[in-house]
Amino acid sequence: MSELKDLAWSVQEVVEPPVFEQLERRGVRRRHRKQLVVAATVAAAMVAAVLFAVLPSGSSPSPDRPVAPPTAPFAWNNVASPALVSPTRWAAGWDDCSTPPVCRYAAVVNRDGKKATAPVRSVPYATFRSGDEVIAVSGPEGERLTPGDQSWSRTVLLRSTSRGVVQTALRYAAPTRTIRAGEILTDQILGGRLVVLNPADSTLRPFEIPGLQTAWSTARDETGRWWVVGGVLGEEFGGTPGSASRSDIYWSDDDGKNWQQALLHPDQPGSTLSVSPDGRTIVAVSANAEEIATVRMSTDRGAHWATVQTPQWSKGVYPVAFDDGTAVALGQPADHPTPELYTLSDGHARLVNGVPDLLTYLAGDEQLMYGPQDQNGVATRAAVSTDRGKTWSFVGLR
Repeated sequence: MSELKDLAWSVQEVVEPPVFEQLERRGVRRRHRKQLVVAATVAAAMVAAVLFAVLPSGSSPSPDRPVAPPTAPFAWNNVASPALVSPTRWAAGWDDCSTPPVCRYAAVVNRDGKKATAPVRSVPYATFRSGDEVIAVSGPEGERLTPGDQSWSRTVLLRSTSRGVVQTALRYAAPTRTIRAGEILTDQILGGRLVVLNPADSTLRPFEIPGLQTAWSTARDETGRWWVVGGVLGEEFGGTPGSASRSDIYWSDDDGKNWQQALLHPDQPGSTLSVSPDGRTIVAVSANAEEIATVRMSTDRGAHWATVQTPQWSKGVYPVAFDDGTAVALGQPADHPTPELYTLSDGHARLVNGVPDLLTYLAGDEQLMYGPQDQNGVATRAAVSTDRGKTWSFVGLR
């Protein structure tokens, strides 16, 4: 695989926190951005002036820089966003909130035992798996992508390639209506706003779907179809005064030029989404203000949808869809102290025994499911299963 240009297969994956954690993180991120703009105006302007002279918008990116070992002190308190291709090939975004209200963020990328650590930043790292590669990204500090944002020089793209792990800064690219081969459509770099990441040339550009205000989860199946759970945030979740929430499931078969949609929930925000590799099985989740989840499922590529009969799940639900029309989901019943694993089939959720305690969420596919395990309030490792959750092992992510 050359430089991540071929996206042979993915569910382009980012670990998705519950909708309520997403909203909180977006608010924290915006406050951090405003503080940084005030505190670093002069220094950033000088850096931006130099970068503009060396790398104007639209020019070719600078050569990849080998990653140096970390130098800034960082308390490795909690892994917030892991992405695993295998137990030996993974990326993990970490947060250090040991001195509240300020949080700092770092990331580690591991390629078959060769590790590299990204610079400590005030902006969280999102992690992705793309084919058999892993990527960690920390974007600009503005609330929207603009070419004049002075923080582009501080952005980070850390990726594993056939040449090893390399680091580049991101560059702004003008919006387009399509998503090209090898690119990643995501809502996680810019807090609910869709952007397109091109790992090959280190560019990041805005992307819009008509009628969609906020995105909660994205995926791509092996047929090339893109999927998005998105919609509108109502007033109760910090949206426009007087507005009501709504969530829909969107999909595109022509690289993002045109989109179809199906209703997820008429008055709840969206949360998480999982699509099987062949694109036939889709599980989408919404949640209300009391954090009680609704799960919708299709086994015919979105032609028909059914609501899954589940326990009264709270805290967030994380599904993993399979090609055979079934799925599993990590959900926490409202009357239970920890999350549990369920199989989803024939419109019902059935409890699976033997899941590790205190998994904070679930991601992956049939070949490799994984999720961080909470230990005394922090997560430093991932639980991993290769048999749909029947047995588990553990992988350290530092």
